[in-house]
Amino acid sequence: MTDNTPVSPPKRNVWVPFAVIGAFVAPILIAWWFAIAHPEAVPHQQLNHGELIHPPVDFAADSAGGALEALKLAPAEWGLVYFGAGPCELDCQRAVNLLTTIRGLIGAQGARVHVAALVDAAPAEPIKQALTIAAPQARASLAREAAARTGTARDQGIVILDSRRLAMMIFSVDAEPAGIKEDLKRLLRGSAIN
Repeated sequence: MTDNTPVSPPKRNVWVPFAVIGAFVAPILIAWWFAIAHPEAVPHQQLNHGELIHPPVDFAADSAGGALEALKLAPAEWGLVYFGAGPCELDCQRAVNLLTTIRGLIGAQGARVHVAALVDAAPAEPIKQALTIAAPQARASLAREAAARTGTARDQGIVILDSRRLAMMIFSVDAEPAGIKEDLKRLLRGSAIN
């Protein structure tokens, strides 16, 4: 005996096309929301640990900045410069030692980093592995211009200079060494000449 009941076609799920379209459109909408709309619940992450100086302080154009020519930065080289009032005494020497340690921790790329201290007067003894530049006008100019462009007044600090002697980024003297190292490594990676 055969069953003569008509066989109905299988039912289609109406939601399948919507689910497929949603799978492709939803990531785009979510990315737009986070990139453009900036929801208040999500704090903005800052990549830099130092404070960007915008626009950078141009020591090549500054008459007081001629003292920084002693750094002799070639293309793709960077300067880590401590600046502070007075001669390079204990605080200055600690900061310079920290900067030379950071340079050493970077590895092979550290050869592209020069460490200097920009102070008002030369120290009694030269600092090992760093250049001491006694130039009170250049130091005062850097402090004044960095304060005007960042809104934070500092009589001492650490700046990163590029090969054109542009002060790009500033750190406080008590900044985390790991943060300085990360920012410097990012700059070295971005400026590598192959």
